[in-house]
Amino acid sequence: MAAATMNDTAHRDSFGSVEGLVEKLAEGHSAKFAVNPGHASRGVPVYLSDEDEARMAGLWRKRVRVEGLLRRDSSSGLPLSIRDVTNIEVLEPPATDPADLWGILPTAGDRKPEDLIRAGWAGD
Repeated sequence: MAAATMNDTAHRDSFGSVEGLVEKLAEGHSAKFAVNPGHASRGVPVYLSDEDEARMAGLWRKRVRVEGLLRRDSSSGLPLSIRDVTNIEVLEPPATDPADLWGILPTAGDRKPEDLIRAGWAGD
């Protein structure tokens, strides 16, 4: 039996999905689009059929879930690419907690937003 080489164990393929923002790769790459999950420094290349490519162009900068044959790095588990796409689902933007919006709402009286934030930190 032949010994496994580094290339044999460098990645593993399985059905899976990647969620993130749709980005476009530079022209000339075989993967025209990437989905950036936000925790990676680069997007995950998505290899598409011609029909899916036309649909993906309309989803530029939208949050999606792409399902298909997912290749992952065997040591880190991070996604490397996705091929044989079976589904592309547009996801709703994440809900924003109103408490995170301090400073954009009008304030009562002459208090500045930064004063209100400091008062909130102090429990006033």
